[in-house]
Amino acid sequence: MKRLFILLIIVLVASVLNAINFYSQKIERCSAGAYHTLTIDGSGYLWAWGYNYCGQLGDGTTQEKYIPVQIMPTTKFKIAVAGFDYSMAIDEFGNLWGWGTNNSGQLGNATIPDNTSIPVPVKHGTKFKDVSIYYSHTLAIDESGNLWAWGSNTKGQLGDGTTSDKPSPVKIKSGTLFKSISAGTAHSIAIDESGNLWAWGNNKYGQLGDGTISDKYTPIKVKSGTNFEIVSAGFGHSIAIDEMGNLWTWGGNSSGQLGDGSDFNKSSPVQIKSGGKFESISAGSSNSMAIDESGNLWAWGYNGYGNIGDGTSSEKSLPVNIKSGTRIKAVSAGYNHSMAIDESGNLMSWGSNENGQFADGTTSGKLLPVNIKPDVKFKIVSAGNEHSLAIDESGNLWAWGANSYGQLGDGTKNGKNIPEQIKSGTKFKAVAAGKYNTSMAIDESGNLWCWGYNYYGQLGDGTTEDKNTPVQVKNGTKFKIISAGSSVSMAIDETGNLWTWGYGKLGDGATSTKLIPVNIKPGVKFKFVSACTTYTMAIDESGNLWGWGMNKTGQLGDGTTIDKSTPIQIKPGIKFKTVSTYYSHTLAIDESENLWAWGSNEYGKLGNGALLAKTKPVSVRIGTKFKFTDAGSVHSAAIDESGFLWTWGYNKNGRLGDGTTTDKSTPIQIKSGTKFKNVSAGYNYTLAIDELGKLWAWGFNDVGQLGDGTAWHDSPVWINAGNSATGKSNK
Repeated sequence: MKRLFILLIIVLVASVLNAINFYSQKIERCSAGAYHTLTIDGSGYLWAWGYNYCGQLGDGTTQEKYIPVQIMPTTKFKIAVAGFDYSMAIDEFGNLWGWGTNNSGQLGNATIPDNTSIPVPVKHGTKFKDVSIYYSHTLAIDESGNLWAWGSNTKGQLGDGTTSDKPSPVKIKSGTLFKSISAGTAHSIAIDESGNLWAWGNNKYGQLGDGTISDKYTPIKVKSGTNFEIVSAGFGHSIAIDEMGNLWTWGGNSSGQLGDGSDFNKSSPVQIKSGGKFESISAGSSNSMAIDESGNLWAWGYNGYGNIGDGTSSEKSLPVNIKSGTRIKAVSAGYNHSMAIDESGNLMSWGSNENGQFADGTTSGKLLPVNIKPDVKFKIVSAGNEHSLAIDESGNLWAWGANSYGQLGDGTKNGKNIPEQIKSGTKFKAVAAGKYNTSMAIDESGNLWCWGYNYYGQLGDGTTEDKNTPVQVKNGTKFKIISAGSSVSMAIDETGNLWTWGYGKLGDGATSTKLIPVNIKPGVKFKFVSACTTYTMAIDESGNLWGWGMNKTGQLGDGTTIDKSTPIQIKPGIKFKTVSTYYSHTLAIDESENLWAWGSNEYGKLGNGALLAKTKPVSVRIGTKFKFTDAGSVHSAAIDESGFLWTWGYNKNGRLGDGTTTDKSTPIQIKSGTKFKNVSAGYNYTLAIDELGKLWAWGFNDVGQLGDGTAWHDSPVWINAGNSATGKSNK
């Protein structure tokens, strides 16, 4: 029993190490099947994942794989194609291999039963240079240019003049040499070495392109006089690129997959996107993909699973540009998901993920392209007005959401609706997304960085110019705590000195703007600070709570509504360990872990069951011990000592995360059963990190601040930044 356990551990560790190895590779080729995926990395090694009920992954099992497994580890491959429930590949020596279902002879090896989960050789001794599969028949070109076909032949798709299945390869149109082939569901397309286009098989939708809808059992020439370079066949439509780079489509068009702006079938080729020059194409089941000469990716047709990758699930009858700004070198349209490789070798996927087609360890689909990388674990998150910042467990900084003032720090002003890594190579330990489009961070050496909106000098760099990349502030001083308000910024250095800059009630007794940091209350050492729009709260090293600034709704907690231009002590006698502010209310946790709230109370954001403002601290959820709290604009959040998350207040767009949009004047538990370690309540949304390092988001999402590339959510959704390293722009 012990030996079995050890063996299982070894297998598990090997699987994990294999997956890690995959994620570090650049990908050269990809093929999206119906429910599984194949890729070849830069070293020539073959990887597979997804559905596996017929053994189509080729790993010797029939178990689904949500992370990549290496196939035939000692063999290098140059081509691999994923079909409906089988796979074919050509190794570096030209040998052809097949695995998965063989119920129609599509593997080309008559000695194999219906299914095989390990690769078997096809036509041993013949060297191949190309292979194409789709549903249940296979086409291949040998190194001499001869065309071979085998498998299902119900519609004459093999091209041998019969409708009989063939379990072994048969030569098609002997004497003609071919350079490009594509197998559709039950039709076939090929281009000979002279550029002539040939088609045969099922023609129900006009997919053969000969102007008829009659099936053809032998190859017929299509569009004589035009020389073609590349062809791709889908379920019932076909795509081709001629030698001038022009794009042509024909056949079924019920979902707009021809890209001509209509939904009418075409039995002869029609030119698409006239004037554009194309280099690569892929026909999916009822959708189409193409890459132009500039590396732009275009997609159109059926989009029910997000197959197109434009962030919607609406069909498109004209080509739309996908992932603008990224140069794509390869694309593969599967049955209900799509894959692409950018010029850097990064693999992306989108559409359905119900069988683990994304290799991200989940079954969650995506409407936008996401990079295939392992999940990133987070330790700190900060929700601002309309942008979000986070630090992962490796110290990497991530940003997403609105970016009109450069607050994401990526050197642009284009918004990102999924996380993007910022200032790669620098490790960070603290981050703060401002109440109005500013950002702050402290690197692991204690250096302070600021960027974004700077009209009031809140970046502290001596100017009032916005910055779209991080700039170092007060060089030479090491910092440990930061807080970004609306027009003011605060920081505590390593010796406990409190610094402030910007405009408003800075706490220095004046109202003038400060473009560089100034020391507040010299002689007092601070350990925590929270700056909001119009006031500030801070805790000194003895646990005393201080407040200053605007006090119209009693947000300072001193029992009055009189503004204070210098710090005053709040609730003397009680020692505090953390405090959080936003527009007009304050939350704080004392050293006994009791939660307190005061200030304005519209929508019940104080959590005391009432709606009246409080000018002095009131207890919230008496008897529960809390370790973390954060105030949003009109809602609140806190984590208790057991790790459970509580929210209350305004609930428009589901910012409380309880699955409703009903306001709550007392705390309610969110995502029961999950334990959290960090939460940040933003202007109209919420972010939280669970104890496993997973990032969750909910609430409003009009500018991508949730980071999942979709609309708003009234309950937590997991944000997998590992699959989001290249975000789509929200210009």
